[in-house]
Amino acid sequence: MKNILTVVALAAATMGLVGCDDYVTPSGVVRTAAEKIQKRELKGFKKALTGKALAEYGSSEGMASLEARVAKEPNVRVADAELLSVAPVKNGTFQTAIKTYAVNVLAGQNSRLLTATVLCDIYSVDNHVSHCGIAHGPYAPGAECVEFDRSTELTECKISEIR
Repeated sequence: MKNILTVVALAAATMGLVGCDDYVTPSGVVRTAAEKIQKRELKGFKKALTGKALAEYGSSEGMASLEARVAKEPNVRVADAELLSVAPVKNGTFQTAIKTYAVNVLAGQNSRLLTATVLCDIYSVDNHVSHCGIAHGPYAPGAECVEFDRSTELTECKISEIR
């Protein structure tokens, strides 16, 4: 039993050390892009880019030029995102908004090294849910049914420009 607990504890500790890619927050996608640059993972780096940023930095050479720009600076960190605009868009069966953010990458004593413009697509999917029966057993004839509408919000962010 002691060996099983040791293996479980080791697995949990190892999972805590593994970073997760974040494509759902503006600052998170900039951090994810930076991690992909450090690991020289072009495919993952390109997944964080769109538009002008993808055209300019979405190659091995482009990624290397961005790495050279940032690597020489001390204490590089990603600042909180600043919301610039929200553009609502009606699209089929779901409501979409496009939010534009500015995310500064800082170096040294809070000097701005570069600014990433991040576009986040917000998808709101509406579902109609019907649930019959009781929580602790199978559906029983004559059981009360509950119906409700639920809205689920999904977000995808990508860097559209780096200046």
